[in-house]
Amino acid sequence: MVHADKLHLVNLNVLDGLTTNEEIAVSNHTYHFENQILASANDLAQRYRVEPHHMELVRHFALHLFDQLKTLHHLTSRDRLLLQIAAIVHDIGGFIDTHEHYLHSDYVLKQSEMLGLSAEETQIIAAVSRYHSTRTPAEDITHFRQLTTEKRLTVAKLAAILRLADALDDAHQQTIQRISVSVRTNKVVITAFSDDDLSLIRWAFNYKAQFFTDVFGLQPVFKQRRLHK
Repeated sequence: MVHADKLHLVNLNVLDGLTTNEEIAVSNHTYHFENQILASANDLAQRYRVEPHHMELVRHFALHLFDQLKTLHHLTSRDRLLLQIAAIVHDIGGFIDTHEHYLHSDYVLKQSEMLGLSAEETQIIAAVSRYHSTRTPAEDITHFRQLTTEKRLTVAKLAAILRLADALDDAHQQTIQRISVSVRTNKVVITAFSDDDLSLIRWAFNYKAQFFTDVFGLQPVFKQRRLHK
């Protein structure tokens, strides 16, 4: 009668659902399942042996960039959650092949299920993961044919942010302790706090920054500040 494509059997009954629904109604609180969604994403990353230290740092940088760039991207709190999930799972394709791993990440994510996400949200996360490295949506626009123009723009914005966050740990060595973000008239200054040689990260950042400029119209500028002068 409901034309279901799949059937999932769970260890719950109608009474459990009615009780939960009544509790939410009485407390006037909407439950969004963020913790369960993030736990599902972390489980998926662990299953595909994503390097945890790099993943956690990229997640931290991506969320910091998102929060500091609100005046630029005008995205929602739900988009922030999707960015966080993409930061967790963007490297899962490396389990299959490190060469063009972002393409494998896209494929694996489309075939995976994460609790609490719609099919469209899963596709957005897969697309953001696909474009976190070197490819851009302009190179294969047909990949977006199932997404609306608005959602395509969301993918571009989230991918541009994730690409910068990933560049800040391009060597997977966690050499940057923290970052600060400053939005200027025609540029975004990102200051990295580290005592290490950041030549490789600077190169990766400058290489990946062009997509951010294409999306937001501002040039990201990388600066280093040493912790101990």
